[in-house]
Amino acid sequence: MKKILVSISCISALSLSAVAADDIIYLPIKPAIEEAIKQGYIDNSVKFKFGSQSGAKDQIFMKQLTTNKKANKVGKSAEESCTRAFHSALIQFFQRAKQEGGTKVVNLTGWFKKIPYDSKDKFQCGVGTLMSGVTLKGDIAK
Repeated sequence: MKKILVSISCISALSLSAVAADDIIYLPIKPAIEEAIKQGYIDNSVKFKFGSQSGAKDQIFMKQLTTNKKANKVGKSAEESCTRAFHSALIQFFQRAKQEGGTKVVNLTGWFKKIPYDSKDKFQCGVGTLMSGVTLKGDIAK
């Protein structure tokens, strides 16, 4: 019985550490968006503007939406896994903007572990042993 409890404890500890983000990396936004368009995940009907002041001149009608997307890292580089998670986040914002009649997603910032990351050029990704994750916060606008 003692061996079973020790085994369960070890497995639980390993699984938590495998999913937890061990590192944060920063990757360029522009090529990742271009790849998402090329792959057909999103199109140019919704524009993405990164940076906390990027929507200053836009008519914002949905504020501070968030998405937290994960991607499997097994057999992939951190960059590939993070780009997949970023694409998933873009897709969710894209679909929501289309659903609500928006043409832009503005004021997009990183929001990993609820800590803001404000950049017009790079996105933030948490990388663990088995998973990578991207969290974004943004507004829908016309």
